[in-house]
Amino acid sequence: QIQLPLLYVVMSPKGIDLREHKRNKIKDSAPLGMMPIDFISYGVQDIKFWRVFTCIVVQNMSSQSRTRTAVCHAFLCDSAHNGRKMALSLGAAFGIYSKKLEASGRENNFRVELRPPDELADEIELDV
Repeated sequence: QIQLPLLYVVMSPKGIDLREHKRNKIKDSAPLGMMPIDFISYGVQDIKFWRVFTCIVVQNMSSQSRTRTAVCHAFLCDSAHNGRKMALSLGAAFGIYSKKLEASGRENNFRVELRPPDELADEIELDV
Protein backbone atom coordinates (compact mmCIF):
# COMPACT_ATOMS: atom_id res chain seq x y z
CA GLN A 1 0.00 0.00 0.00
CA ILE A 2 1.35 3.40 -1.00
CA GLN A 3 0.92 6.28 1.39
CA LEU A 4 0.54 9.79 0.04
CA PRO A 5 1.42 13.05 1.79
CA LEU A 6 -1.46 15.03 3.24
CA LEU A 7 -1.48 18.58 1.88
CA TYR A 8 -3.41 21.80 1.90
CA VAL A 9 -3.89 23.05 -1.66
CA VAL A 10 -4.62 26.77 -1.83
CA MET A 11 -5.82 28.14 -5.18
CA SER A 12 -5.54 31.85 -5.92
CA PRO A 13 -4.93 34.20 -8.86
CA LYS A 14 -1.25 33.91 -7.92
CA GLY A 15 -1.20 30.14 -8.47
CA ILE A 16 -1.40 26.90 -6.54
CA ASP A 17 0.23 26.95 -3.12
CA LEU A 18 1.04 23.53 -1.65
CA ARG A 19 1.33 23.44 2.12
CA GLU A 20 1.94 20.53 4.43
CA HIS A 21 -1.08 19.52 6.51
CA LYS A 22 -0.41 19.38 10.26
CA ARG A 23 -1.39 15.68 10.29
CA ASN A 24 0.88 14.72 7.40
CA LYS A 25 3.06 11.70 8.22
CA ILE A 26 4.88 11.41 4.88
CA LYS A 27 7.68 13.97 5.04
CA ASP A 28 9.80 15.41 2.22
CA SER A 29 7.85 13.75 -0.59
CA ALA A 30 5.76 16.64 -1.95
CA PRO A 31 7.01 19.76 -3.74
CA LEU A 32 5.74 22.35 -1.26
CA GLY A 33 5.39 26.01 -2.14
CA MET A 34 3.88 28.16 -4.85
CA MET A 35 3.34 27.08 -8.44
CA PRO A 36 2.85 30.45 -10.20
CA ILE A 37 -0.33 30.69 -12.25
CA ASP A 38 1.47 31.75 -15.40
CA PHE A 39 3.39 28.45 -15.30
CA ILE A 40 0.23 26.32 -15.01
CA SER A 41 -0.78 25.19 -18.47
CA TYR A 42 -3.71 22.91 -17.67
CA GLY A 43 -5.87 21.68 -14.83
CA VAL A 44 -8.75 19.22 -14.84
CA GLN A 45 -10.73 16.76 -12.76
CA ASP A 46 -10.03 13.25 -14.03
CA ILE A 47 -12.79 11.82 -16.23
CA LYS A 48 -12.49 8.29 -14.88
CA PHE A 49 -11.36 8.77 -11.27
CA TRP A 50 -13.36 11.79 -10.15
CA ARG A 51 -11.45 12.15 -6.88
CA VAL A 52 -8.29 13.01 -8.84
CA PHE A 53 -7.44 16.58 -9.85
CA THR A 54 -4.51 16.97 -12.22
CA CYS A 55 -2.53 19.97 -13.39
CA ILE A 56 0.44 20.48 -15.67
CA VAL A 57 3.09 22.98 -14.61
CA VAL A 58 5.76 24.24 -16.99
CA GLN A 59 9.05 24.20 -15.09
CA ASN A 60 11.32 25.81 -17.66
CA MET A 61 10.19 28.29 -20.31
CA SER A 62 13.57 29.32 -21.65
CA SER A 63 13.22 31.18 -24.94
CA GLN A 64 16.98 30.99 -25.45
CA SER A 65 17.21 27.20 -25.40
CA ARG A 66 13.70 26.71 -26.85
CA THR A 67 13.11 23.88 -24.39
CA ARG A 68 10.21 23.51 -22.05
CA THR A 69 10.00 21.09 -19.18
CA ALA A 70 6.60 20.26 -17.75
CA VAL A 71 5.57 18.32 -14.66
CA CYS A 72 2.18 16.71 -14.13
CA HIS A 73 0.84 16.92 -10.58
CA ALA A 74 -2.04 14.67 -9.52
CA PHE A 75 -3.94 15.18 -6.28
CA LEU A 76 -6.13 12.47 -4.76
CA CYS A 77 -8.95 14.38 -3.09
CA ASP A 78 -11.04 13.10 -0.21
CA SER A 79 -14.17 13.24 -2.42
CA ALA A 80 -15.22 13.68 -6.04
CA HIS A 81 -16.91 16.90 -4.93
CA ASN A 82 -13.59 18.32 -3.73
CA GLY A 83 -11.88 17.24 -6.96
CA ARG A 84 -14.50 19.26 -8.80
CA LYS A 85 -14.02 22.23 -6.46
CA MET A 86 -10.31 22.22 -7.24
CA ALA A 87 -10.98 22.35 -10.99
CA LEU A 88 -13.53 25.15 -10.55
CA SER A 89 -11.22 27.06 -8.21
CA LEU A 90 -8.38 26.94 -10.71
CA GLY A 91 -10.79 28.07 -13.43
CA ALA A 92 -11.85 31.03 -11.28
CA ALA A 93 -8.21 31.89 -10.54
CA PHE A 94 -7.41 31.81 -14.27
CA GLY A 95 -10.40 34.10 -14.90
CA ILE A 96 -9.26 36.69 -12.37
CA TYR A 97 -5.66 36.53 -13.60
CA SER A 98 -6.79 36.90 -17.23
CA LYS A 99 -8.75 40.05 -16.39
CA LYS A 100 -5.71 41.47 -14.60
CA LEU A 101 -3.55 40.81 -17.67
CA GLU A 102 -6.13 42.36 -20.02
CA ALA A 103 -6.42 45.43 -17.79
CA SER A 104 -2.67 45.94 -18.06
CA GLY A 105 -2.78 45.54 -21.86
CA ARG A 106 -1.11 42.14 -21.94
CA GLU A 107 -2.55 39.32 -23.99
CA ASN A 108 -3.23 35.85 -22.66
CA ASN A 109 -4.54 32.62 -24.07
CA PHE A 110 -5.89 30.89 -20.98
CA ARG A 111 -8.58 28.33 -21.71
CA VAL A 112 -10.30 26.44 -18.95
CA GLU A 113 -12.24 23.19 -19.34
CA LEU A 114 -15.01 23.21 -16.74
CA ARG A 115 -17.39 20.59 -18.11
CA PRO A 116 -18.06 17.78 -15.63
CA PRO A 117 -16.05 14.57 -16.11
CA ASP A 118 -19.09 12.62 -17.33
CA GLU A 119 -19.65 15.09 -20.20
CA LEU A 120 -15.98 14.89 -21.15
CA ALA A 121 -16.10 11.09 -21.08
CA ASP A 122 -19.19 11.10 -23.34
CA GLU A 123 -17.35 13.32 -25.84
CA ILE A 124 -14.30 11.05 -25.86
CA GLU A 125 -16.50 8.00 -26.49
CA LEU A 126 -18.08 9.79 -29.48
CA ASP A 127 -14.62 10.51 -30.95
CA VAL A 128 -13.64 6.83 -30.91
